[in-house]
Amino acid sequence: MEISDPPSTTRETVDQAFGPAVTQKQLFTHLEPTISKIGEGFNVTIFSYGQTGSGKTYTMFGSDWDTLVQQEKPTAKKQTTFFGSIESDENFAGLIPRSIHYLFSRLYSNRKNVSIYCSFLQLYNERLIDLL
Repeated sequence: MEISDPPSTTRETVDQAFGPAVTQKQLFTHLEPTISKIGEGFNVTIFSYGQTGSGKTYTMFGSDWDTLVQQEKPTAKKQTTFFGSIESDENFAGLIPRSIHYLFSRLYSNRKNVSIYCSFLQLYNERLIDLL
């Protein structure tokens, strides 16, 4: 996109939007049927989109991820969302820790020999911010 190009618009639809009152556990419960498809060999993508500060990192990683990443002390590397029982946690662990726990619990109980590849990607559109 050139700086002189006129802005364009597109129309998009969403399957579901969640309000701020939804807990991390409720959100995971809603997505659990989709995440369970991974165990059946399907590829799954969870896409979190929104403006800065809207809760994307909070939703994906958990409530203390930003605090953990911003700490400069090398000894402060433990994320507090990983505690004794993630099943009893309502609102600290995000979708990624919950999904990993769920998938490995199922793999352990089924004793299947599988290969796992997982990636996390966080994109920032700094160029757009510079143009505004």
